[in-house]
Amino acid sequence: MSTQTYRPKALRVSTVLISGLAFLSLAIYSASQLAYPESVFADDGYLSYETRHTTIHYLNGSELQSFARGIGRGLVGLFKPSKSDSKEVASKRIESILDEVCKILDMPPPRRKITIRVHSTHDELVRHFSEFDDRRDVPIAFYAYESASVHVSLEDLSDKILAHELAHAVISDYFGKAATERVQEILAKYVDMHF
Repeated sequence: MSTQTYRPKALRVSTVLISGLAFLSLAIYSASQLAYPESVFADDGYLSYETRHTTIHYLNGSELQSFARGIGRGLVGLFKPSKSDSKEVASKRIESILDEVCKILDMPPPRRKITIRVHSTHDELVRHFSEFDDRRDVPIAFYAYESASVHVSLEDLSDKILAHELAHAVISDYFGKAATERVQEILAKYVDMHF
């Protein structure tokens, strides 16, 4: 008889715990599906193109064409894709680079899309970098943790530079806030050595 008295109470407690865990799991899953904030890219005139794992922000078709050419590997990089093929070429090249980065790091692709901001010149990248960091030594490309975005300039672009910055995005997604900037840089340089 005493077992029957406690059983419904235990059942209610179990139900509440299970419901709470289900709600928490749903909340965590929903938060993980949210896109990174892109308010930084709300500049008028910028176009965007989505690949499987990235969203590229660029000014015009010839900028996307130059981006696709800049991340070409070997002899492929010597040939400029036509404007109509630029999106497909850029998509294939980005996904290929990202796949290789993930294999080198032995990490899965990020759960969220990586934002790639294409800057026409290095000076434009420098101006944008100052919005994120006040250091004097400006890199030729960078990963902004605050907006989870890769920034590259067409003047300095190569497949290796993009691979290094994509490595930061993959590492950041994999470890979250646990990976310090120093750890991130060590792992990104590991990608440099094996890419």
